[in-house]
Formats: sequence, structure tokens, C-alpha cells
Amino acid sequence: MRHLILISLLFLSALSKAQNFKGTWEGVYITSDSSFWDNIKLVFIWNQDDGYVVKSYTTGKNKLGKDTIIVCKVDCKIIRPDSLVLSESEILEPTGINPGICFQTMELKYYRGFGHTSTKVAGKWYCRPKESEGNGFIRLRKVSD
Repeated sequence: MRHLILISLLFLSALSKAQNFKGTWEGVYITSDSSFWDNIKLVFIWNQDDGYVVKSYTTGKNKLGKDTIIVCKVDCKIIRPDSLVLSESEILEPTGINPGICFQTMELKYYRGFGHTSTKVAGKWYCRPKESEGNGFIRLRKVSD
């Protein structure tokens, strides 16, 4: 019985350190040489069966060369309770976008602001399949649950 209580307490302790990424996050990603930056929005929805379902929203060009919002499906892998890796895997909207688009992989760490007034994630990003086509830094803040 004593072991069961100890195991339960250890499990609850580990859960309490896990961060809640659920919600909408907005920020910027910047190339490592600071030659380019753009806004990005990530939306995390918690699904009991699948974990986080994530979409990214960034600016890109449509078939006519005009700026448009590109919505991607994002695969999410939790590395530690405060760290995750996100990989864009499929363009959801708009259809017919340039297939040469750079899918991003983002390695993010969760930060709690002073006095717990702001919640942020920050880290690095790189293009797939060729990191040489783009890489840099990314930071986002939580704007809603």
C-alpha cells in the first residue's frame, strides 16, 4: 500500500510540472542572419485521444503571387514537460499553394514571465528538408486559452 501511495504521488508531481500549451500563441520567427522575419500564429487544441492538435498560420504567396495566410497541420512531439518539437506536415489552406514552400520544424521551450504575468515559448526553427534554406529563432506569447 505504501508503494502505491508513493507511486501515485510521484505521478501527480510529474503531471503538475507539465505545461499547458492549449490555446492561441502569436509571435515572430526571424532568420539567423536577421534578413527576414514574419508573424506566426499557433493554435493548440487538446484532444484526449491524440494529444495536441496544432495548426500554424503564416504569410505566403498564392498562385497569383499575392500575400495570403497559409494554414498548416503541425505534428507535435512533447520532449519534456516544458519542451516540444513542432513540425509542419501539410498545407490545409489555401489549396494549390507553391509546393516548394518551406515546412518549418520548431524546437520550443516554455517560459513563465516574472510574477506569472505572461506565458511565452521560444526556441529555434529550421526549414525541412534543407535547413540551409532557412533557420533562425522564434518566440511566441500566449494570447488566449
